[in-house]
Amino acid sequence: VIDEREIKMISLFLWIKFQKQLTCIQKFCILRKVFERKKSSQ
Repeated sequence: VIDEREIKMISLFLWIKFQKQLTCIQKFCILRKVFERKKSSQ
């Protein structure tokens, strides 16, 4: 049985790996999309 901590560790690890693969430009685009979505939801 996998406990919640393990799942969090694995997802965090995958997230970090994913982050490293992204270029700065891609990160900026994602952040901008998130920001625009927040603005429009208000």
